[in-house]
Amino acid sequence: MGQFAVSEYNQRSKASLIFESVVEGESQVVEGINYRLLVAAKDKEATNNYEAIVLERD
Repeated sequence: MGQFAVSEYNQRSKASLIFESVVEGESQVVEGINYRLLVAAKDKEATNNYEAIVLERD
């Protein structure tokens, strides 16, 4: 799910982040599953944490 979030972000913002790991995450069942993730991704030389929210629908 973290890799997906970084890939979608890259496509929408024309960025080139490289996914490294999911630092933490939680999920909530709503009209599908709502994932709130803290993702570590590398941008050029530095690794930073980014918050991602992904809604998975059936």
